[in-house]
Amino acid sequence: MINLALSLLAKFAPDAIKFFVKKKNVAEAASAVVETAKRITGADSEDAIVRAMENDPELLKSFLTDVQISLNENETKRFETYHETLRREIASTDRFCRWMRPVFGYSVAAQVNLLIILIFTVVFKAVFWGGDLNAIGDAIAKISGLLFPVLSIELAVLGVYIKKRSDDKQLNAGFPRTGLIDVLRGAIKNR
Repeated sequence: MINLALSLLAKFAPDAIKFFVKKKNVAEAASAVVETAKRITGADSEDAIVRAMENDPELLKSFLTDVQISLNENETKRFETYHETLRREIASTDRFCRWMRPVFGYSVAAQVNLLIILIFTVVFKAVFWGGDLNAIGDAIAKISGLLFPVLSIELAVLGVYIKKRSDDKQLNAGFPRTGLIDVLRGAIKNR
């Protein structure tokens, strides 16, 4: 069933493959695509479905519309849930809920800046006012060893926050998300 769905999409709706592949339950999405093709064409075999769509542009148009609708239903539900969460967060009177992301971002930035200032200060004092460079190097290594694992986790979380918020802003502005494959496909089509 999955092979039939992929072959139908590859032949008639290559742009819909990205939605199909993103589905968590690929077997369910494949079943929806194949059932849609069978319902529209009235045929049961792959060859008969393909021939019917090749010979009748109205069937093909109906198939593409129905496939797009069925593949986008789950995506729409997921976005509705996500946007409802964002709306609640924005409308919340709870300061923690409303200010958690910005405060977290500023605190991580402050921590990184303080660590950099501390390291430069220690190195500057050691170079210009003398000191045991081995001891200073050991101190910097210990400070880095303690703080970098925590900072790496914080920076990873901050990166996810920023990336997801940027994606939300892009979608709200009407620009679809584009991945590497979409960019490459666009470059090949524009040749």
